[in-house]
Amino acid sequence: EDNCMPKQYPPDLLHFLVSQGVSRVIVGHTPHGNCPTVIPHEGLSVIMGDTSYSNMKSDLAYPGDNRGDAVCEIAIFDDRCVVRGRTGATAEGRPRQVVHYVVTESSSAGDPHIGVMQPPSASVPLDDCFFVKACLPAMEGKDARYL
Repeated sequence: EDNCMPKQYPPDLLHFLVSQGVSRVIVGHTPHGNCPTVIPHEGLSVIMGDTSYSNMKSDLAYPGDNRGDAVCEIAIFDDRCVVRGRTGATAEGRPRQVVHYVVTESSSAGDPHIGVMQPPSASVPLDDCFFVKACLPAMEGKDARYL
């Protein structure tokens, strides 16, 4: 699709995976934005761990380096997926952003906004909706916010 937002798996694929006992699909080498992406489904979580677009045009380690000094850890504990790390600083001086959030099979225990597509409204048409992929915790005089 044109907006390149993460999508949930088709129902047939989801049903097949869950029926085979799969509860998580964890992939690397699937570049998507500046931190890992978690896409929750009923009975399954998809976790895309590639951070190679974390700091576009940083050129820190070599010409064409799009990761720079960004790093994230993905840790699985029972039904929780904990993502923490940082985005990279830019040559223009944009500071790093700290990433720290928890996604669980039950939205009551983790952050219920992570992995949710913003619903369209009268003021936000469908083409302008965004996927909530991370929580940037409150720090340095800033409130917590979503990425």
